[in-house]
Amino acid sequence: MAPEYGAYMGYFPVDGQTLDYLNRTGRKKENIDIIEKYLKENEMFRNYSQSNNDNVKWTGDVLELDLGSV
Repeated sequence: MAPEYGAYMGYFPVDGQTLDYLNRTGRKKENIDIIEKYLKENEMFRNYSQSNNDNVKWTGDVLELDLGSV
């Protein structure tokens, strides 16, 4: 949460720098490849050289969860 600016969460997309970080911190290449493939297939990978990344699809759905019922 970030109550100081009224947000419940902040989202920072995964990009090439994220994959580079995983590589530099010793993650296995095959795991990084799986992560990259998953993110790209689910349209969660940000490629800043492509202008179509700005077409975010918001559903507008509101989900509510009563923590007392969990």
